[in-house]
Amino acid sequence: MRWVFGLWAVVVLVLDQITKTAIMETMVRGQSLDLPGGLLALTYIHNSGGAFGFFPQGGPFFLATAVVVAVGILWALPRLEHWGSWTAIACALILGGTLGNLIDRLRFGSVVDFLDLGWWPIFNVADSGISVGICMLLLQALFVRSPEEGARPAPHEPLGSPPSAQAGPEA
Repeated sequence: MRWVFGLWAVVVLVLDQITKTAIMETMVRGQSLDLPGGLLALTYIHNSGGAFGFFPQGGPFFLATAVVVAVGILWALPRLEHWGSWTAIACALILGGTLGNLIDRLRFGSVVDFLDLGWWPIFNVADSGISVGICMLLLQALFVRSPEEGARPAPHEPLGSPPSAQAGPEA
C-alpha cells in the first residue's frame, strides 16, 4: 500500500514541477496562450495567496499550513493501510499537491499558476491534486460505509444487547 501512496504523491509532485518549469521557461509572467478548442488557456501568473487567490498577503500562513498538512499526512501514513486504498490515494494526491505548492512558496514566495479555464481562477497541477484528493475524501465520507459501520447492530437490536440467538454459521 505504501508504494502506491508514494507513487501517486510523486506523480503529482513531478508533473506539477515539470509543468511549472516548462511554463516559466517558455512564457513571461502575465502572458496568456489560448489552446486549440478554446476550452483552456495557459496564463502564467504567480499567486501569493491561497486557493483561487484568496488572502494575497497570507503567504507565511499558507507556507505554515502546507508544512502542517504535509507532516500530518506523513504522520498518518502508517494508519492509511487500515483506511483503505481510496483514502490512501486521496491523501497521496493532497500530499503531492501540497509539496508542489510548498516548493514554489519556498523558492519564489508565491505559487506558479497557469491553467486558465476563463471562468475559474487560474490554477496548477498541484491544485488539481489537492482538489481531487479532497473530493475523493468527501465522496468517501458521504457514500462509503466504514467497516465499523458494517458491524453495528441491526436497527431492531438495541445497542449493547448480545448478538441474536438466530445467528447463522457466519457468527
